[in-house]
Amino acid sequence: MKRFYKQVSTGVLGDAQGYGVFLDGRPVKTPEKRTLAATTQALAGAIAEEWDAQKDSICPDDMPLCGYLSTRIDHIAPARASSREAVCRFIDTDLVCYRAGSPSAMVEIQDRRWQPVCTWIAGMAGTPPEYTTGLGVVKQPEPLRAFIARRLEWMDDDRLTLAQALTRLTGSVFLALAFLDRSAPQFDSVHLYDAMFAEEDLHAALADEKTYGTDPETARRRRDARRDLDAAARYLALLGTISDKNHTTRQHDITR
Repeated sequence: MKRFYKQVSTGVLGDAQGYGVFLDGRPVKTPEKRTLAATTQALAGAIAEEWDAQKDSICPDDMPLCGYLSTRIDHIAPARASSREAVCRFIDTDLVCYRAGSPSAMVEIQDRRWQPVCTWIAGMAGTPPEYTTGLGVVKQPEPLRAFIARRLEWMDDDRLTLAQALTRLTGSVFLALAFLDRSAPQFDSVHLYDAMFAEEDLHAALADEKTYGTDPETARRRRDARRDLDAAARYLALLGTISDKNHTTRQHDITR
């Protein structure tokens, strides 16, 4: 789509909807034709910058913050229960619970990048996750499942949107919750990226990709993941002092 507007601005929307983004004075709409309403002025301003940065053609992939907000408005807020269920379906297939038995280098990198998150969630849930080095599906203990369900239920729509997106992206609800939860050890988008690509990083080292290069598909997947993870970190930071239901309010400290 060609750029059809000249000026981008932000402003308060009526009926306490939040903060809107305006193109030549007209409010931006979501794909489902709902008004794009941000929770904070800072988030609206950052999304306005995405729109203003578009050149002759509009590229949605270059506007990940707008994408997250549109998803929240069109898909998460109207269907919170099914959104939580979609995340919970990853519990028994969580990436970090399926470990290698060998070689030792793979065991070491998985343990170094994944175990801190597993230790945190075990402490919060009161029970450790189940792990396997085989091919069968692991059934996680009920206290852990209940902990995750409660955490998702307590989240506001913005954080539930990020939880669903990050769980799908990484294949791990454990990683997504650690990223979003302030009681977890510091776990920013860099840590999330490293955990997500633990196995790929080892394979890259063994294949000497620094010398011979990365295949185009892997390089594209890494670029897209970095963009989406960094955008999630920025989105979370731009929520500022808006808190989810189970936490006291304070400014998020997010490393991009």
